[in-house]
Amino acid sequence: MSTFDVSIKELHPMNIISFHGFGTEPEGIALSAMFEWAAKYQYFQLKNTRCFGFNNPDPTPGSNNYGYEVWLVIPDGMTVEDKPVQQIAGGLYAVANCHGTVEEAGLFIPSTWKKLVEWMENSSYQMGKHQWFEEHLSFPGLTLPEMNAQGKLNLDLYLPIQK
Repeated sequence: MSTFDVSIKELHPMNIISFHGFGTEPEGIALSAMFEWAAKYQYFQLKNTRCFGFNNPDPTPGSNNYGYEVWLVIPDGMTVEDKPVQQIAGGLYAVANCHGTVEEAGLFIPSTWKKLVEWMENSSYQMGKHQWFEEHLSFPGLTLPEMNAQGKLNLDLYLPIQK
């Protein structure tokens, strides 16, 4: 029997900019806009960069359309003039990793979310009310743009929890 690794992480408030996509494949729309902006400002060459995403709005029965929002964390000292900077609250999270190809994402991402929720339901934690999301991570030796070009995904899923 395989184990399901979950870690508990606390995120502090972060300054972010966001990109949004809506349609049958909104992740691609939002990520394309984000990667275009990031290339223009050499974002992924900076230190302490992070990329988060989540459905916004969630899929609804009877429609193939939904939204996806991507956040880039603005590192200390970076000035952004062409997009509004927002501060998001941090919080306590149960975190699990999943990875694979973009083609497999429809299988491994939902199954990992399901396992993470089941883990929370059998833990001493309750569901938190703060934002859930997926952190897009790079593999060693690759940047996020390179991973995107190769169709690879490495995600930490952040489920909001509270005691």
